[in-house]
Amino acid sequence: MLVVLTSLAGCLPVSVRPSVGPPASPRASATTTRPGDESVTVQWVIDGDTFSARTSSGRTVTVRLLGIDAPEVDREDVSESDCGADRSTQALERLVAKRRVVLVRDPVADATDRFARLLRYVATDATPDVAEHLVETGMVAAWYPRGEPTPTRFTTYQKLEDAARASRTGLWARCETIGR
Repeated sequence: MLVVLTSLAGCLPVSVRPSVGPPASPRASATTTRPGDESVTVQWVIDGDTFSARTSSGRTVTVRLLGIDAPEVDREDVSESDCGADRSTQALERLVAKRRVVLVRDPVADATDRFARLLRYVATDATPDVAEHLVETGMVAAWYPRGEPTPTRFTTYQKLEDAARASRTGLWARCETIGR
């Protein structure tokens, strides 16, 4: 039976074919998990693209949302916060703070950054792609480090940023740049 189903999969419409890897569209359900996805509980939000979370084994990890960059929050080594840093941080807090979220690994992007943060897409029951929502609402910019593999969802994020910037949505109404 498996052989028959497998051979028929190529004949099925795209909407009913089995999926492999991360969602083809960032709008896929957050409750759809795949091998390599991990559910964690957000402890606190550090800034508009980074948070600390606890894994099911009790380990604390730092997660950096893949494919975006947020304005930097005032730190000891920086004289003041970037334009919109507080609003960007608050936007991420509203979406994930103290919630259980699903971390989704990109098949081509690096798993961690130079600071040992996990680089992941993040989904909640209410928001299938947290980074996409933040870009679309003008709270963060589409971005990834030069020389690194291009995240799978980056093109979508870039198109959403272009639209948000053109319509002066969110931080684009008052900030010349967001993040880098």
